[in-house]
Amino acid sequence: MSFDSRKYHFYLLFADTTKGKEPWTKNEWTKNIQPLFDKIIKHSSYYDKTGLGVHAHTPRPNSEYYDEMKFGKLRWNEKSFEKWTFGDEEKERQLDCLDCWTPMRTVCEKIDSAPDIYFSIWNEQNHPKKEKIKFDFLMVVAIAEELNYKGTDDIRELSKILNAKKTVYKYRRWGSVHDPEKNAQWSFINSIQDTTSFGIYRAETLDIHDTKFDDLKFEPYWTTIYGS
Repeated sequence: MSFDSRKYHFYLLFADTTKGKEPWTKNEWTKNIQPLFDKIIKHSSYYDKTGLGVHAHTPRPNSEYYDEMKFGKLRWNEKSFEKWTFGDEEKERQLDCLDCWTPMRTVCEKIDSAPDIYFSIWNEQNHPKKEKIKFDFLMVVAIAEELNYKGTDDIRELSKILNAKKTVYKYRRWGSVHDPEKNAQWSFINSIQDTTSFGIYRAETLDIHDTKFDDLKFEPYWTTIYGS
């Protein structure tokens, strides 16, 4: 089975947050986010080969600029969590995005298969026009069909924890999915791993934040599993 053709239960969580309770903060990740994702990832036989990728920046001393942080190889374990999560004394750090592969990318390449489970978090608060953002972060979750675990109940619980404005579901393949004749609103011209808020809604406008959240048209393309 090629990367692109593997089928997934695919979720998008549009969430807001409060300062200090972002999912990448050490306390929130440890108490609420990591335990639930741990439960999800354990449905894969590759649980112990899970890998993380984190892109973040830290302020440069006596400067308005930020430097990229280097975390090295990150695995699904306490040592790695301690390394990349943000503590109370590190409030000036900026997370750009996080992604998690089960199994990790190198294993996926070796076995020539997209991951069993994938999730990512995209920090929308870094938007160049922060005042216009309609949600604080976007979370992407994908669970391979053949695991015989759809994960909907756990994703609903995650949505509640994350204060999701809306969580939606679609069955799709790993590769690009775009049929403008069937759907004029949502466009996924890249693989699941490349899903960001940029260009997924009314692709010609590129920025989903140009539309009021209540005006986004989710149905019939999506099934709403959390939120109104």
